[in-house]
Amino acid sequence: MTVSPPDIAHENVPRYTSYPTAPYFHSGVGLSQFDSWLRGIKLGQTVSPGIHIPYCHQLGWFCGCTTKHTPGAMMLWRPS
Repeated sequence: MTVSPPDIAHENVPRYTSYPTAPYFHSGVGLSQFDSWLRGIKLGQTVSPGIHIPYCHQLGWFCGCTTKHTPGAMMLWRPS
């Protein structure tokens, strides 16, 4: 099955990154905060967990990351 953006554009669903929203994530978020969020999920509640590791070989049409795609494994920024 192939699904394209126009096929799902009319669906009333959140983006995969929409909850919790970006402002909830910062350097102060740690294990205790994640534990609290996970414990807040009620038994039987449907959830869709996901992990995004932004080391893609190409950008997807769905990507909301502030990033730049480069050929090869070129480092754009090094933490100080």
